[in-house]
Amino acid sequence: MSLQPARPLPAIERLKGPFVHRAEAGGGDATLIRVEPESPDFVALADVPPLFVRTLLFGEDANFFGHRGVDLRELPVALARNLARGTLARGASTISQQLAKNLFLSREKTMGRKLEELALALLLDSSLGKERLLEIYLNVIEWGPGLYGLRPAARHYFGKEPANLTPKQMAFLVSLVPGPLKYQRSFAGGIPTPFFEGLMATLLAKLHETGALRDDEYQLALAEPLDLRV
Repeated sequence: MSLQPARPLPAIERLKGPFVHRAEAGGGDATLIRVEPESPDFVALADVPPLFVRTLLFGEDANFFGHRGVDLRELPVALARNLARGTLARGASTISQQLAKNLFLSREKTMGRKLEELALALLLDSSLGKERLLEIYLNVIEWGPGLYGLRPAARHYFGKEPANLTPKQMAFLVSLVPGPLKYQRSFAGGIPTPFFEGLMATLLAKLHETGALRDDEYQLALAEPLDLRV
């Protein structure tokens, strides 16, 4: 059964080409993000290191290329826990769901908003395809206060382009995704806390276990200083 609506939805169809996204922050502040090759902050998916993509998927959505926007293996567990707690504490959000939330929805945590997120994730996945969806995601998600997109994040934290990031720096950026604001205190002064080091180490271990990093590359990544510019 096709998940495509009878008529293309303009709000989703426009995402297939260049567009401008307005990212709302607390206090009424907003940042305009130009998702287009002409923007100096834009990074095409083809220019993102494959190792970064693997790291991101390990951290955020391991089954990204195996589901259609919503991971049905995780959803029942997440919903059961949320209903038991009376909250939406556990999201089990796929990258498609995260993009739906970032592009279209408020930050309120209600069951109605969660259902909207699920429906939009299915539509985004079926309408855009995995590669375009991932490209938009990498250019619009938040990586710090007023900091959106992979290229600005790589420049801000490391003074580098995404193509030049080391495995540990990739693990740092991916570890930030779930809490780009609350995790700022986890590396105050440029030194990650043991907790945040643990997040990075977990991602590096997954890369090593799956053969994405050789033994020597893994050991080097664990030992290397981050050289944070904050």
